[in-house]
Amino acid sequence: MDNQNIKENNNQDCIAKYHSFIEEIEEREFHYLDIYLMIEYLSIKQLNEVINTIDVIPLSEKQKLLLAYKNLINSISKFKYYNNYKFVEYLRKFFIIFSKIELDKFEFSEIINYYLKFLKKYKIYPNDTNLYKFLMDFIIIQYNDSNRRQNINVESLKLLLPYIYKKTVKFINGHTYFIRNSLCRAVNSLSNIIQFFDKSYFIDIEDINIVKDISYFKDFYIPMYSFIDKSLKRKIKKSIITFLNTTFDIELFYDASMHGIIQSNIKYEELLLQQTEYRIKIYFNLKENPRTEEHDGKIWKISPIKEKQEAENAINIIADLINFGIIKDNKQYLSLLKYTDFKGTAYLSFVSDMSNFDYNKFEVSYIHFLTPQKIKELKSIVKRNKNIKNVVKEKVLNQININSKYNDIYMKNKIFSILFNEPFKIQN
Repeated sequence: MDNQNIKENNNQDCIAKYHSFIEEIEEREFHYLDIYLMIEYLSIKQLNEVINTIDVIPLSEKQKLLLAYKNLINSISKFKYYNNYKFVEYLRKFFIIFSKIELDKFEFSEIINYYLKFLKKYKIYPNDTNLYKFLMDFIIIQYNDSNRRQNINVESLKLLLPYIYKKTVKFINGHTYFIRNSLCRAVNSLSNIIQFFDKSYFIDIEDINIVKDISYFKDFYIPMYSFIDKSLKRKIKKSIITFLNTTFDIELFYDASMHGIIQSNIKYEELLLQQTEYRIKIYFNLKENPRTEEHDGKIWKISPIKEKQEAENAINIIADLINFGIIKDNKQYLSLLKYTDFKGTAYLSFVSDMSNFDYNKFEVSYIHFLTPQKIKELKSIVKRNKNIKNVVKEKVLNQININSKYNDIYMKNKIFSILFNEPFKIQN
């Protein structure tokens, strides 16, 4: 047996042993030694495979793990970092583990603050995108879990955001899309999370020269808009208006409108309809006359998946803008309802005229996107119309999976309470 086969067999034995260990998780907790061995000897792929079978690791010695993490950060100072593979691998493994354990606010803060110390001291280059990805994956996982979200220390994130913001501004030009996208993702996600906890937050940064790129307005400037000073806001707003008046962009209009940066007007709404119809036309043209590619002497038709997604997104944007009351004249968009190839047309029909909507086409997911005003309107409709009430109830019962972690009995009970003023009852 060659060395490669021996290595693969040893890896499989290692995974099998850890799977067996996890099956016994209810009988005992993880100890620091268990975590140490996993970080030291499992690959990234193996570690993910092993721990993704559980939601939370019951660790009895968190302080030892946090101390090991701090020691790793401190020990890097003895070496030149320069994207050292081993350091990156260790850091990634720590964040995979951190994403699976219960942390209090102080522990969360320690993890973030030490990492910020690391980022500042070693002047990590912007092409070290994985270092931002590991960090943001950890923060987003904590935030998306409603139970663990309460232990996020937003003050630590407020220290992290200005640093990454300034770094993004400094390196935003002259780098590949992948590198820029990684930095913008960090700024966007941190902005949204901080805003959830503290809507009055203000970021004190120096004025900057606006980068004339639509993608940065959507992914970087707009998410930060509510945090910045008036001078910078004026520059951003002026640039957005210039873009929309010269090269109208559907997604830019949507983002700027939803963040309250601009007001809708007749011109923008006409351009929104024109651009949406243009996307739909491109999709149907390619559907009827698909592109082709030749492989191994055979001609293959290319399905216009991307074009369909772009048209679908435009229709959903219109529906969302109507839902939030940003678009006042709904009637001009009703011509889009004939394009039943797109699921978004049903949602558009729903938010445009909830009273006359065909509720056989109703999707429970619509409820999650409705504004309080629209929820109130729907509640009034189901109260007045028993047939619609029964249809919506049946949809809630059938479309929400009780066994799912997020769409469970709690969700059914919540919807029943909001729409019908009654509790959900499990049928025997």
